[in-house]
Parts: sequence; C-alpha cells; structure tokens
Amino acid sequence: MASYPTSVYSATTKNPGDTIQSASINNLDAEIAAIEAALTGGSGLAHDLKFVDALYDIGKSGATRPRDGFFSRNVTIGGTLSITGAITATAGQIAFPATQSASSNANTLDDYEEGTWTPTDGSGAALSLTLGVCQYVKIAQLVIATADVTYPSTVNGAQATIAGLPFTNQATNACGAMVNYSNYAADFRGLVTSADTTILFYKITGAALLNSDLSTLIVRFTAIYRASA
Repeated sequence: MASYPTSVYSATTKNPGDTIQSASINNLDAEIAAIEAALTGGSGLAHDLKFVDALYDIGKSGATRPRDGFFSRNVTIGGTLSITGAITATAGQIAFPATQSASSNANTLDDYEEGTWTPTDGSGAALSLTLGVCQYVKIAQLVIATADVTYPSTVNGAQATIAGLPFTNQATNACGAMVNYSNYAADFRGLVTSADTTILFYKITGAALLNSDLSTLIVRFTAIYRASA
C-alpha cells in the first residue's frame, strides 16, 4: 500500500473520481513518487523487474517531468509467470538451478548445464586411461559429451568400453558416439548403451573393438544422446 504524503489531499481512501484540491496540485509529483516507491521498493523482493517511468508527464508546479527510462528493483514470483509476448534477456543470461526441476511437459525447457566429465575404463580390465579435455553440455534431455582418451599398453581382449558419461541414457534409446580422430588403422564407431553411462566401441563390420586393438592409441569422440531426465 502506498504511503501518501500528508500534504496531499487527505482522504481515507483514494478512489477513481476523487478530486485533488487546488491547494495540493503542486504535490502531485510527491504522490506519484510515493506510488512508485510502493510498486518498486516493497519487502521480500529478490529479482530484477523493470518499470518504465513513462506513465505521467505532469510534475510539480505543472512542469513536464522528464521520462527517466528504466529503473531496476527486485521481485520474487512464487507461482507461474505467463508471458504472451517475447522475452529479452538484456543481461545475456538465463540461470537454471544446479539441481534440475524436471518437467513432464514436452514443450518446457527445464535444464541447462555445462561442465567436465571423467571417462574411465568400463571393460572390467581396470585400465588407466590418459585424459585430455573432456567436456559436456546438457540442454534439457539432450547431452553432447566430448572426450580425448589415450589407452595404455595392453593385450587385454575385452571389448573397449568407456564409462562415466555425465548422465544416464534413456532406457529405450541406444545412441551413437562419433569418433572424431584416432590413430587406429581403421574406422570404428561407438554406441551409447541404453539405460547406462557407457560407450561400447565396434569395428565397421559390427565386431567388437578390443582393448588390445587400441593399445597405446588415441581416441577422440563425441557422444550425442538423450538423457533419462
């Protein structure tokens, strides 16, 4: 509730149609300022909201009040905010919480995250991989993870498997991992296993690529898959 200046026309309420007395007309600017303060400076406000000071032109003594553009205050919205027009992120940032607030609505963007991850040997051979830059970006359920891995010297015959993807793949969705570079003698590909965080490597023929095939070699790949949430 606005706190009106005492010198302004006194009434228990301010209703449409009330007349401001002529003796108080020079205090109109003070009354508008009080309304502004009530709109923009209340308690419990926490996020930026901008009001345009363009609703009035007449100030004290009938002078024209300059329209002073935007002024920032904070506001907390506890419920759902519905906006029918466009949203402009003037500051260039839209922040999502560290813990995803998942939505069941197919048209709702509910997560954004970026960071690094640590590929590990998932074959059971306990190989110690040498890692370069390994990063990921998650936009809602879409995950793009890149890695630079070098295998140690090994004669192990298990299928080459990378574990540790930053998010679990969907249960009904087996996706690809594209090998961007390797000094292995032939092309091969990766498969992001469903309901898991692992990548299995296969030769073009469909046969399993073994740890021994990648002994001392480099594998740089990009995995693109749909997370379970």
